[in-house]
Amino acid sequence: MTKFLRNAHEIPLDQLEDRLDTSFVEGLSSTEARRRLKKYGPNAVRREPRKGFLRILADQWKDLMVLTLMAATAISAFMGEAVDAAVIALIVILNTLLGAIQEYKAEKALEALEKSLPPVALVLRDGVERSVSADEVVPGDVMVMRPGMRAVADARLFQCQSLRVDESSLTGESVPVSKHAGHICFPGTPLAEGKSYGVYAGDPGW
Repeated sequence: MTKFLRNAHEIPLDQLEDRLDTSFVEGLSSTEARRRLKKYGPNAVRREPRKGFLRILADQWKDLMVLTLMAATAISAFMGEAVDAAVIALIVILNTLLGAIQEYKAEKALEALEKSLPPVALVLRDGVERSVSADEVVPGDVMVMRPGMRAVADARLFQCQSLRVDESSLTGESVPVSKHAGHICFPGTPLAEGKSYGVYAGDPGW
């Protein structure tokens, strides 16, 4: 609901239900969910195309350390130290090649992981809990969270008990943060600091 309703964490719960045009008890109807999905688009982070091996290899040469070593190679060659220049050049080439291979393998592993473990969400549709793909979550959906589940979209809490959330991917804090459904944030409060607001690390662009 990033653009759909940016200040959801500043609105009292009795007003929020009307603003979102949803029901905290029944959730959205399947028809309305399909309409909103068509209107606002999928709940998916816009990602840049993954880099190929040649692009990764080229980026290795932009590293400051590599540029410094290449300058040292040129200086050694200019001073007639051919052996030193050749050794440094060989080290730079091997280092950049190994770095590119490792980064490429990491990119492929991440891509495979994303394909093998597609995120899902538990939402209320027509008053029934349903498991849907994360990209099918729409503004106004009522998400049901179980222990250990991952938030797949920005969300305002309206009911919870002893809830603690791991926000380390956003804030870097390793300690889980307590959340409270009734808490209303002051205008301008950063989303990551909202006590009644769960923030997803990605932005689907709603």
